[in-house]
Amino acid sequence: METEITQMYQSLTFLIWTSVVLLIILSAFLGKFLFDLAKLTRTINETTTIVKDELTPTLKNINQSVETVNKLIKETDEQLNKFRNLSDKLSEIGVSALSKTFDLTKYISKGIKCGLELLFKSFFKNK
Repeated sequence: METEITQMYQSLTFLIWTSVVLLIILSAFLGKFLFDLAKLTRTINETTTIVKDELTPTLKNINQSVETVNKLIKETDEQLNKFRNLSDKLSEIGVSALSKTFDLTKYISKGIKCGLELLFKSFFKNK
């Protein structure tokens, strides 16, 4: 029976030492994990600071570019409106001129027709 108790003590001692070694190994891995996590957190913090510092001027440049493009678009729109108004006025003038020209040609053609009729009547009456 004594040998059994001795074997049981030896087994328990081995189990305790094995558990202690495993706890030490797990503690080392946990410490390394926490150290790497802290390092990663610092790196992420530095990266966000750099991105923030670099992004502010970039956003200002983009804002200025958008304002410039907006001004160009407004000026172009104004020029197009002026051109539309001018083309509308020119087309009204053209239509009016064509209408007056048509009326004038109508009166001239009537005058020429009446003149030719009188000419023919007078020419044929004399003979």
